[in-house]
Amino acid sequence: MTEGMKRVFKRSIWTLYLEVFLLLLLLCYGVSTKLDARHKEDAFPTHGVMKIGEYYSVSRTTCTDGLVFLMNGAMPFLQYYGYGHYDYSSDSFLHLTNRAGKDAVVLLINSGTGEVERNVYIRDAYNFTMADIPEGEYYIRVALGHTWDPHKYNGEGLPNGGFVDEATFLQSRIGDTLDYRFGENDNGIIYPVYSLVLYDADYIDHQFRPTTGGTFFQ
Repeated sequence: MTEGMKRVFKRSIWTLYLEVFLLLLLLCYGVSTKLDARHKEDAFPTHGVMKIGEYYSVSRTTCTDGLVFLMNGAMPFLQYYGYGHYDYSSDSFLHLTNRAGKDAVVLLINSGTGEVERNVYIRDAYNFTMADIPEGEYYIRVALGHTWDPHKYNGEGLPNGGFVDEATFLQSRIGDTLDYRFGENDNGIIYPVYSLVLYDADYIDHQFRPTTGGTFFQ
C-alpha cells in the first residue's frame, strides 16, 4: 500500500469514528429529551397537581417545619368543589389582584345554580386570572388571612382548611353580580371580562362587603 493510500485510509477511519461519535451523541440527546419530557409530565400529571420531590398534593402545597404554604393559583378545596366548569370557547375571564396584605382564597359562585365554579388561592401582592368562564351570572366570596391550615375544621359536612391568623372575610354586595351573559354584534360574540382588586375587610368599597367565616361556605 502506497503512502498516499495509507493517508486516505487513515482519513476514512477517522471520518468513520467521527460519524459514529456524532450518531451516539444524537442518540443520547434524543433519549435525554424524551426523559426530560417524561419528567415534565410526571411533575404535572394532572391539572392543578404539583409534584415536589416525592410528595404529591392536589392543592399544590409544600410543608416546611409544620407550616403549609400554598402556591399562587392553588385550589385548596379541589376535593370538595372539584375543578368547576370551563367553557374553552369563551374569552371571558376574571382578573384578580390581591392588595389585601394577606393571602386570599376566592370562590367564584354561579348565582343561578349556587355552585362554586372556581376556588383559587391568591398570595398577597400576586395576581391571578380565572379564564374560560362559562356564560352566566356570578358573585364571589373571599377569605383572607395568614398561615394556611389544611386541617382546620369548618363544620359538619364542610371542607377542611382555612387561615389561622388574622382571618377576615368578604362577599360581593347583595345584588351586585358579575354579568357574564354573552352578547353579540356585527363583529361576533361579545365576551364580558372583569378586573377586581382585593383589599382587607377594613377597606370598604363598592365591590365587597365584610362578612363572617360562617357564611363563607354557604
